[in-house]
Amino acid sequence: TLRLKHPNLRTLILKAAELLASLTHSHIIKVLDVFQDESGFYIVEELCKGHDLCSLLKEMSARGKQLDEEEARSLVKQLESAISYMHKVGICHRDIKLENMILAESGNLNSLKIIDFGLSTRFEAGVKMTEQVGSPYTAAPEIILGYYDEKVDMWSAGVIAYMILSGKEVFSAQILQVLKKRILYDEIALKGKEWNGISSQGKDFVM
Repeated sequence: TLRLKHPNLRTLILKAAELLASLTHSHIIKVLDVFQDESGFYIVEELCKGHDLCSLLKEMSARGKQLDEEEARSLVKQLESAISYMHKVGICHRDIKLENMILAESGNLNSLKIIDFGLSTRFEAGVKMTEQVGSPYTAAPEIILGYYDEKVDMWSAGVIAYMILSGKEVFSAQILQVLKKRILYDEIALKGKEWNGISSQGKDFVM
């Protein structure tokens, strides 16, 4: 439920619902209905019974476990399939992150759904976008610079692959401006014991 507290919220909700309703893909959440009453605006989506990936990874980490490379490959393949489809129909998600990836069936890693199209937009080939939107930890350098295209979704997918494989963040900082600088200027290195068991193909994909 999204409450009507912002003057443009209704427009934003309708835009997100319209974008999402236009998409038909096995790994993108389905919109079943949209309606409004005196207290709020509602988007009814298909039921997903599993965790989002952020919660899943935290739960596994608390038990001393981590997804193996084959499981990671399956999740990333589903994500890439959804992104490829979105881009083919002219939609850029702009907020690909662990919290926006949910399992439709609890425990079934092959039931991934991409959710939350509130920051998504239609794009035209060759026309750059300038809005600085999305979640900092998966934001591409181009979004921070404010001049980008749909390929920023691919950067976010790379961040997701890195995190699923290693169990760690690519860049981390408590202060937003520091995080932005690290995304812009830090070198990405696949070092540490968490990468020892990852195949060269897996490492190449992340890079």
